[in-house]
Amino acid sequence: MFGASDEVLGAIEDGLDFEKTISDILTRCRSADELDSAFKELEAQYEGEISREMANAKAKVFDNLDPHVQDRLKAYDTQSGEVLNKFERLLLAVTRHELDEHATFEGEGRTFVLNQSPVKDAPTGRYFFKSQPLDNAHQYRYAGPLAQHVVETSKTHDTPARELIFSLGQSERVSSSIRALEGTSGELTVNLVTFRMRAHDEDVTESYMLAGALTDDGRWLDEEYVADILDLACIEVGGQPVEIDESRFTSHLDTRRAELEKEVQGRNSRYYDQQEELLYRNQQDRKAEHEGAIRDYRAKEKEARKLARQADDPMEQLRLKKEARKWEQRAEEADEDFRVMRKKLRAEVDKYLELIEQSLQANQETEHLFTIRWRIAT
Repeated sequence: MFGASDEVLGAIEDGLDFEKTISDILTRCRSADELDSAFKELEAQYEGEISREMANAKAKVFDNLDPHVQDRLKAYDTQSGEVLNKFERLLLAVTRHELDEHATFEGEGRTFVLNQSPVKDAPTGRYFFKSQPLDNAHQYRYAGPLAQHVVETSKTHDTPARELIFSLGQSERVSSSIRALEGTSGELTVNLVTFRMRAHDEDVTESYMLAGALTDDGRWLDEEYVADILDLACIEVGGQPVEIDESRFTSHLDTRRAELEKEVQGRNSRYYDQQEELLYRNQQDRKAEHEGAIRDYRAKEKEARKLARQADDPMEQLRLKKEARKWEQRAEEADEDFRVMRKKLRAEVDKYLELIEQSLQANQETEHLFTIRWRIAT
């Protein structure tokens, strides 16, 4: 009735009294209607306390989940708050950094006051992001001029090679795989690989982060590790440049780049490949139908000519020869119609073959973003 009994009893201050009340209900009620009515009264009596305490329990459980598990939850009880996805968290983090001198942020940054606007199209005042609309406030949107300014400005910063120290204890989100790296150090690099191709006279562009890390003992960590490391709180940035041999990353990154290229090619050519296959099957079906119709027409023509040769009456012979000519003409017209249809289908097939070829001829560009030396502290 109330869900897991242990959770409910733990949420109610006097669990023994609650159990006694249930026992009394079971003892005195003689019918299903009486039981239903009594339990509804009991639920209403404790509804506020149960809802409040179990919401708190849910929030505590959620906060202690591995960050990757949190990200994979499709929905979260609105009583416990709305969970930001990875992109939204990154946008807020970049926003706080870029607008530090222009705005006053509240709490985790979902609401802030823009004191001085860095871009003319963004008015000053209060902003809200992923929350209930606020009176006399502007919605902060990724596609809006302020967020676009934030993103574009962040791309212009110099990123020299430095040593960064990250803290597990001061980080809000720490995955189990990163906890296992406590005390570990190494180097990591991040690049942006972009694939450009043509598809049906349109430019198609897809970009991906190409990243990886090497620990000092030689272990390779993929882009998910890199993302988790960079999600930690940075507590110290070295003041002096560090020398990093980036050739150590080359073979790993080349392998990953080839995997991404294959995925992009496969995904972009799949639709055209499916359409070409459908057209081919349609063409084969039409061909089979046509050949069946031609056999029928030719058989009827042959039968009419046979009967014409056997006829003694000249008028009947003429009628049968005209009948034979009619079926011959039907076959010729069907042949002409089929050639036109086949030419049209072949042109469509050729179009999709060309589109498949275009989607497989992707040009790629790789832009280096930064390389750092890292260390994970307690």
